[in-house]
Amino acid sequence: MAEESGFFTGVAGDRKYTARFMNEKLHEAMQRADGILAHSDDAFEVISDGSLTITMGKGVAMKGGVYYRNTSPLSLTLDEPTLGKKRYDRVAIRIDRYRRTMVATVLKGMEADDPAAPLYLSDDDIEVEKIFIDHSAGPIVLTLTDERQMRPVFITNNDSIDALIEGQVYGRIIKAKADALNAGQNGISFVKFIHIENHSLETGTINCALRLESDVVLAGYDKNNHLAYSNDHGITLKNIDQITLSTGIRSLAYTGSAYLAGTDGKIFRAPSYFLNPWTEVWDSEYEEFIETFCILSTSNIIATGSSRDKIIGSTDGGLTWSYIGTCSNEGLKVLEGVGGTVVLAGSFASGKMFRSTDSGVTWAEVKSTGIEEYPYTFIKHLGNGIVLAGLEHNAKLFRSTDYGLTWDDGREIDGQIDYSAIFVDGTTIYMGCRRKIYVSTDLGASWIKKWEIPEDDWIKFIYKNNDGILVVITTGSNVSWGYTFEA
Repeated sequence: MAEESGFFTGVAGDRKYTARFMNEKLHEAMQRADGILAHSDDAFEVISDGSLTITMGKGVAMKGGVYYRNTSPLSLTLDEPTLGKKRYDRVAIRIDRYRRTMVATVLKGMEADDPAAPLYLSDDDIEVEKIFIDHSAGPIVLTLTDERQMRPVFITNNDSIDALIEGQVYGRIIKAKADALNAGQNGISFVKFIHIENHSLETGTINCALRLESDVVLAGYDKNNHLAYSNDHGITLKNIDQITLSTGIRSLAYTGSAYLAGTDGKIFRAPSYFLNPWTEVWDSEYEEFIETFCILSTSNIIATGSSRDKIIGSTDGGLTWSYIGTCSNEGLKVLEGVGGTVVLAGSFASGKMFRSTDSGVTWAEVKSTGIEEYPYTFIKHLGNGIVLAGLEHNAKLFRSTDYGLTWDDGREIDGQIDYSAIFVDGTTIYMGCRRKIYVSTDLGASWIKKWEIPEDDWIKFIYKNNDGILVVITTGSNVSWGYTFEA
C-alpha cells in the first residue's frame, strides 16, 4: 500500500486503528524525539535523603509514541548491598510490552569490588538516574548521577529552535536534525550542529570574546588584525573588515559607554564596536600584550600585560592611561574586581594570586599554588565574597569565601587539569574544562559534568543569549548551543 491516512471518524466500523498504528503516527508527529519533557513538573528529578529509599519527582515522558506520566512524587526502594561490596543501580522508565504498561523501575546491578552499571534497554527504557551504592565499610553511601535524556521542545509558544537557523517561526524540524539533536548527551544541549569555519585566510584562534546585551558577540583572534562579530547567536562570525587594530587581539571590554581592545602593548578605544574610528589610547614599550581589563566603574578601569609587572589605569573611561602600580614580575593574566576598590589578580606563569585594596596601586600575595609556567584562565567573583580561580594545566579549582583574602587548598573536579572558561547565570555556574562543561548550583562547592563538546578545541567563552540558549565558542571558532533543560 503506497498511501496511508488517518484518523477519521468511522462509519459502520469502517475506520479502525490499532494501538501500534497510532503509536507510530504519534512518534512521527512528535518528530521522533523521545525522552523526558524538560519543562513538565519536576522532569523526574531523583533525590535522596541518604537512605535506600529515593524519590523520583513528577513528570512526563515519551518513547516510540508510548506515553508516560507520573502525577505525584514516587518512592523507590533500593536493595541493601552486602557489607564489603559495591553496586550500581539505575532508575528507568520502562515499557513492559507484555503487560502493556510503562512504569518507573529500579534496574539492579551486580555486587562487586569494581561493579559495572546495568544496561538500559535501548528500545524500551527512558534513562533517569545512575546510583552508586557503596557498602565497603561502615554506613551505606549513595552517589547519584543524572542521566536524563530531555526531549527537545521543538515548537514553543515563541519561536521554534529552527527559527534561529532557518527563519521559520513555529517551524518544523527535519528528521535528520531531530535525530542528531536527540542523540546528544542529556538532551540537545551541546550537540554540535552548528560549525563555524575559518573566517579569513589567517584567522588563528580566538583569544577573547565579549557578549553585548543585544546578543551581539565580539571575538578577538591571535593572528589577524580584525575583530569578528556575530549577531545571530553565534551561527555566523564575520570579520569587521573596516576595523584594523594590531596583531593579536588579547582582550576586550565594554565600559558602559565605550569599547576597549588590548593588543601587543596597545589599547584601542571606540564608541561603537562596528564602525571606525578605533582610536589608539595607549602604547607601551614594555607590555608584550594587554591581557586583561578590569572595569571597576564606567570611569575607573585598570589593565595589565603578560610580560611586565606594571599596572596601568584610567579614570576617564579609557580615554587616557598611566602607570599606577606594580605587581607580579612575570606579568598578570586575569583581573577581577570583587567590590569597591578590591581587585584580585592571577599571574601569567607562577601560579600566584594577588590582592589589592586600592584599585590596583599596591598588591599583596594571597595564594601560591605552586603551579609553574601556566597562567590563570579566570578569577570569578560569584557574589557575597565567594570567588573561584582556575588555571591552565592545573589539577585543582581554588575557592575563597572572604573576597579573595584567604583560599582553600583546591578541589579536584573529576580529574580535570585545565579550566578554560566560566559563566555565572544566577545561581547556576557553568565551567568549561577543555571540551567539557561542568555545572554547579551551590556556588562552586560541588560540580557535575553535564556535556562534552565533540571538538578538539578548548572552550573559550560561554554565555546564555536572550532566548535562553546556552552558547559555547571554542578557540577554533566552533560554536555549540542548545537549551540547557536544567530541572
